[in-house]
Amino acid sequence: GEISYERCVAALGSTINFCGVEGAKKFTHHVRTLKDALQLRNNVIKKLEDEPDELQINVVGGGYTGVELAAEFGQLKQDDFKKLYPQTDVEINIIDVNDNILSRMSEKVQNRVTERLKNLGINIIPKTSATKVTEDEVKLSNNETLANDITVWAAGFTTNASNLIDQKYLEKDRLPVNNHLQHRKEDTLYALGDIALVTGPKNEEVYPQLGEASHMEGIYAGRQVVADLQDKGKERDPFEFSSKGRLMPVGEWYGVAVFPWLNDFTLFGRLAWWMRRTAYLMFMPGIMKKLRIMCDWTIQAFSFRNLTEIAPRDYKKN
Repeated sequence: GEISYERCVAALGSTINFCGVEGAKKFTHHVRTLKDALQLRNNVIKKLEDEPDELQINVVGGGYTGVELAAEFGQLKQDDFKKLYPQTDVEINIIDVNDNILSRMSEKVQNRVTERLKNLGINIIPKTSATKVTEDEVKLSNNETLANDITVWAAGFTTNASNLIDQKYLEKDRLPVNNHLQHRKEDTLYALGDIALVTGPKNEEVYPQLGEASHMEGIYAGRQVVADLQDKGKERDPFEFSSKGRLMPVGEWYGVAVFPWLNDFTLFGRLAWWMRRTAYLMFMPGIMKKLRIMCDWTIQAFSFRNLTEIAPRDYKKN
């Protein structure tokens, strides 16, 4: 049916981009939702409980998500897996199509994080893509084959706008907006987040599809809609995105912090790791949730991680 509106805000997000790779959707994991992350966790535990001689974990994609995830597996391999499952040799691989992991970051960051990952026992396979995934194998573009014990797909995302919105409103499968986040053809339609094609008011630079940018767009769009309804003729300041910083953990007690507003000043190590955790806590709603997370982190620092299988009510086992 049809619904009439005075103002409409499109924030449809994105979905996983399997890049047309045969079998990727069916035979790989991802961590887009809590349910998906729990399924990955449970399957890793099940594999280890079977006490295999070897367990191969593959992460397809060497961006932020892929590196952070592989580093967590590497930390588990060195600590908890080694103590709880000493009979299993765990091998972790990152497969990335670019020359280096974290292709959007500086060479300095790439080199330091690569060194960190190698210290965690992680193999990096650059300039390579997955061409086919089956229940047992991951076939690569360099003609090598990896065992598909656990494979996580972190090779990017795409929008599903073309399935929901008429093509005449789209550009590069996204909704192009002006400097007030209004669609360039329909000023009563606003867009934000991954589905919006947002450019800067000065140099027309396309803003990145990051959570930080989406958060700022949401605040701006909300205020813009209210102001537009109250005073349609008033001139308003354009939307501008300026990142306060990029924070990424790379295993326990090691992180990377990049501050664009300080000429890309970069921190590595414990302080950057602590800053990332602090930022994470700040965005958690409610003091009780913050305290609960802090308690969990403190207990984890002096004991094993919780490797108990968790099955939410709507989680279905394969």
